[in-house]
Amino acid sequence: MRLHPLHAVLAIALAATPAMAQVTQGSLQIAVDPARPPAEGEPRELPLLHTDVRAEVTGFISRVTVTQTFHNPSPSPIEAVYVFPLPTNAAVGALSIKLGTRTIRGVVQTREQARKTYQAAKASGRRAALLEQERANVFTQSVTGILPGDKIDIEIVYDAEVGYADGAYELVFPMVVGPRYHPVSVPDAGRVSPPLLPPGSRSGTDISLTAVLRPGAPLAALASPSHHILDSGVRGGLARTVTLSPEDSIPNKDFVLRWRLGDDQPVVALAAEAGPRGGHFALLVDPPRAPAPTMIAPREVIFVVDTSGSMNGEPLSIVKAAMRVALKKLLPGDSFNIINFSTDAGLMAAAPLPATPENLRRGLSWVNGLGGGGGTEMLSGIRAALGGAQPPAGRLRVVCFMTDGYIGNEREVAAEVTRLLGEHTRLFAFGIGSSVNRLLLDWLAEAGRGSAQYILLGQPAEPQIDAFYARIAAPVLTDVSIDWGGAKVADVTPARLPDLWLGQPLRVTGRVSAAGPLQIRVGARLAGKQIWYPVRLELPAALADSDASARAAGPLSRIWARAQITDLERPRMGQVPVPYQARITELALAHQLVSTYTSFVAVEDQVVLENGTPRTVEVPVEVPEGVRYGNVSSGGDGSSPASTSPDAPTRDAGGDEDESDAAPTASSDRFRDWDDALARRWHIGVGFGAGSMGASDFDSSVTTAYHLRISRDVARLMALGIDATLLRAGPEYTSVQGLAEALLGLTSRLRLIIGLGIGVPDGHSELAAVVGAEYLVHYGPINLGLSTRLDLTAPGNDGQSMRAVTGGLYVEW
Repeated sequence: MRLHPLHAVLAIALAATPAMAQVTQGSLQIAVDPARPPAEGEPRELPLLHTDVRAEVTGFISRVTVTQTFHNPSPSPIEAVYVFPLPTNAAVGALSIKLGTRTIRGVVQTREQARKTYQAAKASGRRAALLEQERANVFTQSVTGILPGDKIDIEIVYDAEVGYADGAYELVFPMVVGPRYHPVSVPDAGRVSPPLLPPGSRSGTDISLTAVLRPGAPLAALASPSHHILDSGVRGGLARTVTLSPEDSIPNKDFVLRWRLGDDQPVVALAAEAGPRGGHFALLVDPPRAPAPTMIAPREVIFVVDTSGSMNGEPLSIVKAAMRVALKKLLPGDSFNIINFSTDAGLMAAAPLPATPENLRRGLSWVNGLGGGGGTEMLSGIRAALGGAQPPAGRLRVVCFMTDGYIGNEREVAAEVTRLLGEHTRLFAFGIGSSVNRLLLDWLAEAGRGSAQYILLGQPAEPQIDAFYARIAAPVLTDVSIDWGGAKVADVTPARLPDLWLGQPLRVTGRVSAAGPLQIRVGARLAGKQIWYPVRLELPAALADSDASARAAGPLSRIWARAQITDLERPRMGQVPVPYQARITELALAHQLVSTYTSFVAVEDQVVLENGTPRTVEVPVEVPEGVRYGNVSSGGDGSSPASTSPDAPTRDAGGDEDESDAAPTASSDRFRDWDDALARRWHIGVGFGAGSMGASDFDSSVTTAYHLRISRDVARLMALGIDATLLRAGPEYTSVQGLAEALLGLTSRLRLIIGLGIGVPDGHSELAAVVGAEYLVHYGPINLGLSTRLDLTAPGNDGQSMRAVTGGLYVEW
């Protein structure tokens, strides 16, 4: 949910202060290390002061420069350790330290050697920086020798292809590593789990971002669905400059920028360059598609929903909205099932059900009752969805997997998908949230021979669901191949081209050694028939330049090398044989790239610290927007991690926190999740009950009760309303009460009633009150509940007080 921003305010508090006021978008305060609150008068210290991002996009190739400014306001030298994300396909090819007018450039060494170089510099009192890859999208930046008052800039440069799907380009810059859940099988949990800032505090860092677009053609549309941006407004195919609004400078969600070109023709784009290792190219082809058939073959659609603690709140509300749309779009011949997972997995039905109106109502009831809590044991959901019997002949099984991906065992999960996926099963991944684990979602889609889509917070889910159904309804291009003709092309990546669904382009990179026109053919099978799609390209003359060997390596050579590394690693899901490790290391060293086996290290010659070792300070990060701090923790047991050095991480495994009775796991709880209260909805309810009524002299009689309630959700676990109650005990006593009630959610199904108002028994006005409880069961849009109430009135004109205990049925819309 996007916050309404205030004007940016820089308020750096270097001394201990009272509890922070509400923090809004654009404000900036220094927060402490969560593992060790400061003593009285001790400076608050957070060495990462600012991040500046500058992206230049030419066609579909981007070069991004990230500058991290570290500052030490403490009285002692420190080492800063910062875990941060980059795009999954980022080819990180430069690292440098900037100290005023001086620049110390980094070099790539093997991971072990780079760490030794860094530790030696640290021990000798030199400034140094070490950049290590923990995952393809998670990196650790270590900076040592930051003296008191020092301000040091660390500059990182990477190249990458921008996204393209459904006719739109997309630039994504991730800003925060989400809190991961780590099963015991994850050996490096501490290295991908930065400490989280507690509620009510902000990190001492903000972010600025500038993107310069040179699309090569006029733009038809340009927007950011994630942030407020300022657009230069330059038209006519010239460069467009977009900057992040200062009012939106908290680094707690992915920055997403999307644009479309004015030409609606299928895209064929080529980027090529010459360099010291020959020519490299990147090719983007969006083949034309046949229209969707008029008769769609029946499908078996399995929805797999992540209901762990990190999904609790707005992400789960988005999933529910998406599921309601998806269920309504099932066709009469389809079948479906719903699986939710957190600490374990739960199934709506033992086997897929026909998509009848009755079963769809059952599915909607199941969806509406999902609640968030517990850990993210994703393997249980994968096995429940893929481990059963194969679909009947002639029916395609489509698995729709919805998650934020906050886990540390990505390789294990993707390997299980590869192992269990049947010939007639496809997996489509939906990333839900502001800072999802795109590495995992892309891996799942690739392993499942489907596609990945992303739904940001605050965006409607229906367009993405429509795109999903359009994909699975249209013919898919299978057995994709490229006939290069006489072109001198080698080392093409990916080596095995994927199937292409509606709206998906074909992307390849490779090496080429000749210039001039290039006539190729893209081949595939469409509905069992072989088709060929001709593509004519022009390779630049620079590829044949005799001086090409003297040129510096360009972005395409690094993009190609990164793609080669991914092609070697991804199919093996982390189980990379030694020969492949050697090849990856060779590629990374030759192209000066960070990888699993290589790291960047930069060391200053000058000794700045004669005696003593700098104290290590881990840089805490923002909780991603939409994720509730109370539902996740930096430590798997809910504890805060201790500060560690990069070569000996001892952080607890991060991830989701089990909320026990406060938020039951969805596998054991089928009832309404009180997160729906965030929708601020009105409710109308009626009730009927029976009980007993007595006066102050304790005589009693059989009582009937009728209730009409109008209430509105105003906050999590709370609603306010008015209840008009009619109590009748035979012909001799009638009381009408108008009660202002507060409904407090104790769990996802039990709520407490507290009310105060005016009672009118037999024409005498007197003070009335009620306490009670309701136990709710959700069915479609209706709550069915059992209600028990104790109604009290103060002594009236006759000097008597009355009490009524009733219990009965309550129905709420």
